[in-house]
Amino acid sequence: MPFNRFADFKKTCIIRNFILRFCETLLDRSYYNPKIYDLQYKHLIEISPEPIFILKSDKIIYLNNSAKKLLAIDKTHQIQGQSIIDFVDQDYRQVAQESIYNLIKNNEDTLIAEVKLKKLTGELCYVQGLAVGIVYNDNSAVLTMLRDITQIKEKEDLLRKAKEEAEKAENLKSQFLAQMSHEIRSPLNTILTSIQMFKEDLMLEENDGQNKYFNVIKSASSRIIRTIDLNLISSELQKQLYKPIYRNLDLFLITNSLIYEYRASATNKNIYLNFVCECNNPSVNADEYSVTQILSNLIDNAIKYTDVGRVDVLIYCESDDRIIIEVKDSGRGISEGFLNNIFCEFSQEDFGYNRKYEGTGLGMTIVKKFCDLNKAEIKIESKLNKGTSVFIIFDTAKKSYEN
Repeated sequence: MPFNRFADFKKTCIIRNFILRFCETLLDRSYYNPKIYDLQYKHLIEISPEPIFILKSDKIIYLNNSAKKLLAIDKTHQIQGQSIIDFVDQDYRQVAQESIYNLIKNNEDTLIAEVKLKKLTGELCYVQGLAVGIVYNDNSAVLTMLRDITQIKEKEDLLRKAKEEAEKAENLKSQFLAQMSHEIRSPLNTILTSIQMFKEDLMLEENDGQNKYFNVIKSASSRIIRTIDLNLISSELQKQLYKPIYRNLDLFLITNSLIYEYRASATNKNIYLNFVCECNNPSVNADEYSVTQILSNLIDNAIKYTDVGRVDVLIYCESDDRIIIEVKDSGRGISEGFLNNIFCEFSQEDFGYNRKYEGTGLGMTIVKKFCDLNKAEIKIESKLNKGTSVFIIFDTAKKSYEN
């Protein structure tokens, strides 16, 4: 076994490095010095800050001062001749026994995995051990150097518990959002349907002054539903619950349908919404729902953040294997500082109740995750007050999509 696997033992302490050099010598099977008590090593081992044991079979025949301290003993004769396994917690005994057996019987080098020891005081501690087979008094033996990792394990346990609590809180949040979304969405759909029927009963013309109130209700309700949908999608993606269905898609048909859907929004703001497809057959193997959501979010943002001018949606082929969808606007643009955080959850360039543009800050996060899901690349070019261009790049040569 390569010695560099035990690099975590190598500290700056000079004594410890000497001990490790000694162990490296023992690992060299062409050299065995049975007199490990030679003065050149004895004192070094005795004062080592790491607990060191020498075992014959599984019996303790030597331990240094640090090992005595680890097991909370005062006199060596209390445990000499006793099995080291007696000090190993029941759950870890099989691992320790197998490691010792492999060293002695199979002439292997091995690392004794992390084990839990029980001190003479009854206190438990975790240790990590480096064990090497040696020849001691013409007999096979095992030299083991231990490292107390109790504090490390305790910190790991705290981190694990904190992670579990965070996951539990995230699950509760997701359940709450799902339940609340259902409770809000169902009545809203009823309201929208009723409003539409009421409007039809009144037989209002589009230029009728009262018609604007119905449009306000519809717009506000749609905004609430969109917020609910974004939260639900974000939750599903975060918990990896969304299951994509990959198939051959016509990007022209999807984009053209969205252009028709957003035409009224653009017209209401006096924005020219333009769509040009330069590819004869812009088809990709992807998930239809997520691709639709990507384009819907980008077109919606382009219209939202443009007060005057135009929004262009372009589809073109950079090569035989690359299809690009570009959503370009003449709007407010994005500052360089915010551009670095644009894919972060709930990130918005303007905060507070007085911000000019409404939104949850989830749209671009979802766009990025859906792009990753479809192995599509996203690039953004923008200058403040000069507009933004977002590029979605599909590599049709990639055939790694799976249902």
